[in-house]
Amino acid sequence: MNEEKIAKEAKALMDEFLAALEEAKDVKESVGFERDENVRTPAKSEFGFEFSDRMLENAPARKGRHVASEKKKW
Repeated sequence: MNEEKIAKEAKALMDEFLAALEEAKDVKESVGFERDENVRTPAKSEFGFEFSDRMLENAPARKGRHVASEKKKW
């Protein structure tokens, strides 16, 4: 599937859902809003060692910069 077709199907699904919510009984609040686009624009992220350093500090066992774990130990 291409992105344009998926975007159109997603928008149609959201519009249908919002219309169904408007028809729901015993709803005291107004539900719904309109968007020009139905998906967020992708943001470029940069790799930083801050998250991995923090994750490794919290890991119970590690080997170098990797988390060491055992299989089937739940």
